[in-house]
Amino acid sequence: MTALEMKRKAEILGILVNTADHPDYVISLARAAVEKGKTVRIHFSGPGVNLLSKTGIGSLTDVVQATVCAESLSKYGHPAAGDDLEGVRVVPATKLGRFISDCRRYVSF
Repeated sequence: MTALEMKRKAEILGILVNTADHPDYVISLARAAVEKGKTVRIHFSGPGVNLLSKTGIGSLTDVVQATVCAESLSKYGHPAAGDDLEGVRVVPATKLGRFISDCRRYVSF
């Protein structure tokens, strides 16, 4: 990996949301990282997809790159196409590995 690739990767914080228990922490962490100039990527899967309908989470899609697991949407009763999720890209579960490898650091909720 080149120095430039390492620098770009260092600027990316990944937030993996597997639970619906901590929406305020997800929002606060994402906003703080953006304020520090970091690129923030959030991936919702498992019960975490239920946070997408919570107040405040939707406001993050203007400042972060958000993805959601297609299989989790279906499992937790959301439209599989994610039609009601503006600003969130629906991806297959197989993309989780790429999400993790693209981020220098990531946290999981």
